[in-house]
Order: sequence, then structure tokens, then C-alpha cells
Amino acid sequence: MSNLYDLSTALAVLNETIMENDGILSEEFEQTLEALLPAITDKAGNISRWCRNLEGNIDSIDAEITRLRKRKDVNDHLKERLKAYLKDCMEKAGMTKIDTGIMVLSVQKNPPSVEITNEETVNNQYKVVKTQVVIDKKMLLEDLKAGIRVTGAELRQGTHLRLR
Repeated sequence: MSNLYDLSTALAVLNETIMENDGILSEEFEQTLEALLPAITDKAGNISRWCRNLEGNIDSIDAEITRLRKRKDVNDHLKERLKAYLKDCMEKAGMTKIDTGIMVLSVQKNPPSVEITNEETVNNQYKVVKTQVVIDKKMLLEDLKAGIRVTGAELRQGTHLRLR
């Protein structure tokens, strides 16, 4: 047996066999147990060290993502400032179109849009009431823990692996 899955399966089978024998450990069971436990510990240790290594990689990748996002934001802002500068200069010069030979630049009108200057003075006919139903999971959790049956919800508790 070479992988953790096979080792843990063998340990589970051994445990079941020992239970069927009323918990009596034969010499054969002891030898098998002595072989399985160090192998499982070794495999688990290797996998946990690999997880730690991956955590370090994840931290490095997150830092690089943050660095690249900042760089992207700087480029986005610079692009928008340059476009606004170019548009302003063209409008001051009375130009609506420039053909550079590579690109054609033109100042065009945007489609009409609405700007709300004072929301409270807008007639009610233009206002829409939106409601949103949200389940209060905190209250639901408390009631389920208290033994109250709630249709459509149930209390679950899973497990997770903590690496220390």
C-alpha cells in the first residue's frame, strides 16, 4: 500500500475486524497496526507539508494579483485622463475629427441620460418600490439549535481539517 487512501482504508477494515472480534487484538492485528500507523502518519505529514507550501504559493499569487490590479488601475486612470485631455484640446480648437493616418479620433455626442438633482422632488409616478426578501440565518440557526423545527431548513454541522 503506497497511498494514504489505501492505508486509511486498510486501517478502517482492521478496526472493523477488531470490533467484530470483541476488541481483542491478536498478534497479527498488532503487527498490522504497527505497520499502518507510522505509514499513515508519514503520508499525512507529507501531505500537510505540501499544503503549507501551497499556502505560501497562494500568498505570493495573491500579492502578485494585488500588484497587477494596482498597475491595471493606474493604466485605466491614465487612459481616461489622456482621453479627457485629448477631447478637451480638440473641443478648445473647434475640432470634431482628427485622422492620424493610424487612427481616426472624433468627438461625438453621448445618448441622452437622466441626472437626478433632487430625488425627493421627483414625482411619485417615476418612483418604483423594490422589496427584497432575505432569510435571517442567525435567527434561524438559534431556533434550530433550540430544537424548533423549521420547514425548509435543517441544522448541519460539517468538519474541516486544521493545519497547525
